[in-house]
Amino acid sequence: MPRLFWRIFLAFWLVIVLSIAATLLLNARLDQARQQDGQTSDRLERIARGVQLRAFRELNRGGPNALARWARTQARTGGRVQLLVLDEEARELNDRQIHPSLNPVLAAWRADRPLPDTARGARRLAELDHPLHGEFLILALIPPRPVLLRLFGPLGPIGLLAVALAASVLVSWLLARTLTRPISGIRFTGRALGRGDLDARVNPKIAKRNDELGELATDFNAMASRIQALLEQQQTLLRDVSHELRSPLARMQVALTLLGDAKTNDDRNHYLGRINHDVQRLDDLIDNVLRYARMTQADFPDKSTVDLSAMFDSLIESARLEAEMKAVEVHYTGPSKLSIKAIPDLLERSFENLLRNAIAHSPEGSRIDVRLVEANGEITVRIRDQGGGVPEDKLETIFEPFVRVTAERSEKGKSGGIGLAIVRAAVGHHQGQVSAKNRPAGGLEMLVKLPRT
Repeated sequence: MPRLFWRIFLAFWLVIVLSIAATLLLNARLDQARQQDGQTSDRLERIARGVQLRAFRELNRGGPNALARWARTQARTGGRVQLLVLDEEARELNDRQIHPSLNPVLAAWRADRPLPDTARGARRLAELDHPLHGEFLILALIPPRPVLLRLFGPLGPIGLLAVALAASVLVSWLLARTLTRPISGIRFTGRALGRGDLDARVNPKIAKRNDELGELATDFNAMASRIQALLEQQQTLLRDVSHELRSPLARMQVALTLLGDAKTNDDRNHYLGRINHDVQRLDDLIDNVLRYARMTQADFPDKSTVDLSAMFDSLIESARLEAEMKAVEVHYTGPSKLSIKAIPDLLERSFENLLRNAIAHSPEGSRIDVRLVEANGEITVRIRDQGGGVPEDKLETIFEPFVRVTAERSEKGKSGGIGLAIVRAAVGHHQGQVSAKNRPAGGLEMLVKLPRT
């Protein structure tokens, strides 16, 4: 179940439940408080009746100590009501702490001014003036009602409803803010991308949220990164293609100029051959660029069953004819039959590029080893040459379009600098992997891994 759904559901459900529970609880506490107030009033009235006579009697019987014991006894039987007995120095006989709110009463009493009838949480019960023990003031302390009841008790049903509405508004506002802030952040990022700011990303704080909005922000950032990579790739491809086209075109212009100045048929044939060679390179380059563009952007037909062994038999036969001109031996080992679900044209073009690349960079009299094996549901193709290899820091980049490892390898390449990029794209369409590594004994090893199905 989506987490954001539960957050919204629980927020509204919790507001309703808390409102109902708070209303019931406050009503119950208010009823209880009213009952306690009634009981306290009754007890206070019972204590107040004849309190001066009884207190004076205790003073006559045992002095201030007896009066203090009597006050403690009255407090035990008075429930929530407590008695304070203060002497002429405003000291409580039972050492109870005097609340600051009673200071005006005590000040008026000590100054022989009329006493206020009541004070907050207190009631004057009696004033004693004993000829032997002096003057005393007896106050009754009534404990305050609970804070919750003091806050919400006077509101009544309408007030409680207003408080519940305010709480629901607060929760709803927080929930709305939780939802709208990340959505606004994603919307602003989308507008920035629309204006051409390819570096715009949703705030990482939003992407780290553990809910659907966080997942949406993460997916949005991934999409933005992919779009940026594709646009940069297109710009790089356009720049590299322009560079690749410029070189043969420049050579053709020079050859045409020299052709016009040629004096003999041999010179003319030489320059025409150079022009024809560059035209062929341009044709191969354009063909490979178009093929790479289709492979990286277009959809392909469904896969069909392909006999990989028969495909390699044909490719090896063609590779040996090309390798004979350099006295390079192509050695192949593989099963007599190996079927795979694949797109035949893509795989054939990929392995052809790898074989031609190995032949192009193999010295005369060397050997190329090609091995096709299948194990544990995975097909592995190894193509090893005895050429000069590739610098270690370039092994990961040779599968990018128009990457030039060295000038020497660039001149020997026959796919316009895009052959290995086509290989990686084709293998990727088959959920496979292609990698390269230098051999300890010298040369380069190309490794292609494909799932059987």
